[in-house]
Amino acid sequence: MQANITLNTLAINNLLKISIIKMNISSFTLFRSLSLALAAAGALSGVASTQAEIIASYAGSLGLNTTTGVIAPSDWSDHALQPSNLTPSAGLFGSGNQSNGEAYYGGWDSTLTLEKYVSFTVAAESGYILNLTDFSFRTLPRTINGPVTSYTWGYRVNEGAGFGGWTLAHIYTDADSNYTSPFAKPWDFADFSTTGTVEFGLFATTDSAVNDMVSVRTAVLNGTVTAVPEPSTYALVGLGLLGALVVYRRRLSASV
Repeated sequence: MQANITLNTLAINNLLKISIIKMNISSFTLFRSLSLALAAAGALSGVASTQAEIIASYAGSLGLNTTTGVIAPSDWSDHALQPSNLTPSAGLFGSGNQSNGEAYYGGWDSTLTLEKYVSFTVAAESGYILNLTDFSFRTLPRTINGPVTSYTWGYRVNEGAGFGGWTLAHIYTDADSNYTSPFAKPWDFADFSTTGTVEFGLFATTDSAVNDMVSVRTAVLNGTVTAVPEPSTYALVGLGLLGALVVYRRRLSASV
């Protein structure tokens, strides 16, 4: 990491010297060179492509424990720590069916509660930041004795307390046309970035907590993982811009 900082500092410093000291009188050339310097700063700071990739992926057909309903992650991004298993909390029970790749979770209450949910966590490696963009899930009710009345997913950062700490997706009920659909349901939440730990959880309600279950076939979280920008990089760019502006204004005054 120290070698990268030194390389970035020297390269940007040289670019700014060229921009400020060896300028022709053309203001166009001045700002063109500064634009190149800023572009180089972005490249040298290690910021990755903004193209979304899989941050964490779960598939019941791949990593399912049919006794507990726990699903191991099947894929995750470079520079992201291995996500935790998708696991039911205390108070819930799980099982699974390997042939159709479904995990089943039961023991829900009649109202949405914080104590009962199925969740996984993701985090970036040290020196990197998570940029999360969207989530999709194949979740549907498996009614046996009575109706599963609703289900939804949510996320929270660094174990934010209470429902105020959770951001919830649309709450699906039997009023939704795709309530029992086996296809993936997209959740395009507002993009956010964090160096903390993000937890995604599945919540549900039911009229019969004994045998009514919600199933999960897949869960996929998308985004990017990028290097945390070096403070020295942007400090140098800022100083260079300030110096270039001073040079430009002096030349402009001298030409009047």
